[in-house]
Amino acid sequence: MFNKLSFKIIALFTLTILTYLMSIIFIAMPKIEEYVLESETRNIKSQLERVASIVHSKSKILETFTELSLKNHKDRIKDIAQVGNNILISYNDRYQKGEISLDVAKEIAFNEINKIRYGKNDYFYILDKNGFLIQHPDSRFLHEELTLYKDQKGKYFAKEMMQNALKNGHTYTRYYWVKDKKDEVLEKLTYTTYFKPWDIYISTGLYIDDIQKSIDVQKNNIKEEILKIIDSIKLAKMGYIYLISSDNKTIINPKNHLSDKNLLNAEMLKKSFKTKKEISLYQKRGMAKKEKIAWVEYNKFYDWYIVATVFKEDLYYMAKSINNILLSISFLVLSFLFIIGLKYIRKLIHPIEILSKNALAIQKGDLTVRNNIHTNDEIGVLSEQLNFMVDDIEDHVRNLEEKVEQRTRELNDKLYYDDLTKLLNKFALLEELNKHESSTVLMLDIESFDDINELYSYHIGNIVLKEYSKFLQKFCQDRTYELFRLYGNTFALLDKEELIDFMKYERDITELIESTKYYKVNVKEINAKIDIDVTLGAAIYQDNALKKANNALKNAKKNHKRFVVYNSTLNTDEMLENIKLWREQIKDAIEKDKIVPFYQPIYNREKEIIKYETLMRMKELNKDGEIKYISPFFFLEIATKTKQYSRLSEMVIKKALIAASKGDYTISINLGFSDIEDPKILDMLDEFFNKKTAEFCSRVVFEILESDHISDYEIFEDFIEKYRKLGIRFAIDDFGTGYSNFTHILRIRPDYLKIDGSLIKNIATDKDSLGLVKSIIKFSQELNIKTIAEFVHNEEVFNIVHELGVDEFQGYYLSEPKINI
Repeated sequence: MFNKLSFKIIALFTLTILTYLMSIIFIAMPKIEEYVLESETRNIKSQLERVASIVHSKSKILETFTELSLKNHKDRIKDIAQVGNNILISYNDRYQKGEISLDVAKEIAFNEINKIRYGKNDYFYILDKNGFLIQHPDSRFLHEELTLYKDQKGKYFAKEMMQNALKNGHTYTRYYWVKDKKDEVLEKLTYTTYFKPWDIYISTGLYIDDIQKSIDVQKNNIKEEILKIIDSIKLAKMGYIYLISSDNKTIINPKNHLSDKNLLNAEMLKKSFKTKKEISLYQKRGMAKKEKIAWVEYNKFYDWYIVATVFKEDLYYMAKSINNILLSISFLVLSFLFIIGLKYIRKLIHPIEILSKNALAIQKGDLTVRNNIHTNDEIGVLSEQLNFMVDDIEDHVRNLEEKVEQRTRELNDKLYYDDLTKLLNKFALLEELNKHESSTVLMLDIESFDDINELYSYHIGNIVLKEYSKFLQKFCQDRTYELFRLYGNTFALLDKEELIDFMKYERDITELIESTKYYKVNVKEINAKIDIDVTLGAAIYQDNALKKANNALKNAKKNHKRFVVYNSTLNTDEMLENIKLWREQIKDAIEKDKIVPFYQPIYNREKEIIKYETLMRMKELNKDGEIKYISPFFFLEIATKTKQYSRLSEMVIKKALIAASKGDYTISINLGFSDIEDPKILDMLDEFFNKKTAEFCSRVVFEILESDHISDYEIFEDFIEKYRKLGIRFAIDDFGTGYSNFTHILRIRPDYLKIDGSLIKNIATDKDSLGLVKSIIKFSQELNIKTIAEFVHNEEVFNIVHELGVDEFQGYYLSEPKINI
């Protein structure tokens, strides 16, 4: 039995301990509340940042996928456009050779182009220089002025398209058009080239809806994936994350929340993201308005705002739970104090200190902390709850990282592997090439693959591609090549070996071409064996190897060779640089009067000089200060491309005529049809000859280049008639080169026909040249037209053409060109 004093002492001691205990609890409660609040806030921001990082990661991959897909479409449409251009070039060549008229050439070419279909019924169309459609598979648009048409978004695209194509020779254009006579408006990508010989624009395009559809599919997959992740995230008591676009459209709405959507606008979201400050707003909850907090992240590619939102009072939910448990514990301790004594007080307080310490560690981001408290009381329950909360957060983090890694792998596989053959694709090859300064690439193309598709179907064509890819894989076995499918019917072999062995490449290229020649694709579906053949372009240990292998492949196709190995002569960049250098040198020669006439004598049958042909030379000083003269062979073609030819021609004609007017010799002047059309040259000729006598005019011969393209014979014949009245004589130069039009020869009746040097130089060894020269001489004699043989380079040739009855002779055997007469 306790006495009163003992009871008072125990009661006082108990009260003291109780007071100490309660003071500790009430001091700890605000701290725990603060720690839990910060921990919840940190967790919300962390979850928001992780969701945002997933969106950013997905958008980066999708953005790269979009760019590369668009580039692939551009490369494809450019290759397709070349088919149309090749048709125009082919029929223009036939017209130039005199095989068909210009109208017939255009009609046939346009009809062939009109029949071309590829992809999902994609086609070509052609515009004249005024923008009128002169070829289109849809008759509704024929002869319509396309420059007056707007696309489906109000853009006048045709005029801009024509201007850019005229300026650069080609251009890409994007506009919106109705597809397949339906109401579906889709974006279209076209490639347009300017065909100068006919002054027309040829264009073809692809609808790029498949890119957008692919992007939309990826977006939907990403949204579904993010929705699953967001659904698994719990913020405080009832908080959640959602995605919304800048135009206030819902992207992801977990569990049909978004009750605060109308309270937030794009301006508020943009400001919050920019300043990194949370948004505070009030929203009705139950019967009262409660404060709500939102944190914002943003993804530029998708134009999405990622918003985490929670009622502020929910942030205190866990703290209140903890505090309630602590209060329960304190009352429990009070009940037991009178029974178990002071020795248990410290034991009861110790778990609370552990919980407080661990809560602080968790708040600082240490998710490895666990409460090692295993009791069957409220402290044990609280400990287990805290451990469960940390486990849940850690699992979410791990799952998010695993899902991001898995999806990244899937998108990378789609980006770097060809769907049909499962080979590495062009993007994978480009990535490999970026790792090496120089590489070896063999690029091969299955010949006439369009014919296989057309004859057997695209499905059979795909079978051929898959089977041939297996053939190439077998070829690469035990060799150092890695195989890629670039696009369509084009493959590439990359050799990573740095040791160059030209003999090895010669053997491998020969073996690959020859073995393909005897390889047949066995297609069981149609019970047929399909022959295939390939053309190959190689770039051996080159920088920019893919581009150079492609140049070699194009050169092989153009010149009908089985393969071509890249060398510097195929380098377009060097060719452009050469044009730039010559352009400046020609400009300097014009400004400093360095263009001078040279004269090559023309002899009669007695080897007497009877006149001189005027030739152009450019005067230049070499490194030693010595004067040298450059033949137009090196710069005339470039001068034509750079629009400098007419000035050169004017200078040399004027100088030669002035010199001839001071002498008593006969002079022959070369004129192209472009000179006859040039107003400046015509004005110079008119001014000069109007002041000269008939005697001088009789000593002038105009040599018209028969190989030059004469686009308007009416202008040509008017020119001849005008100057023939003054006494000037005319010769047709380069006659017999393939452009000869005997009908026009009969109409203009020239005084001379100069037989082209390519026929004369081989006349001693080429029976065809001999026969053609005989026909020209006989034709000329019957019309009383004199003949001149060019390129008489030795005595044997001179004797042959002399015996055939040629009237006049010119060539290095007799005399080379001279600066003075």
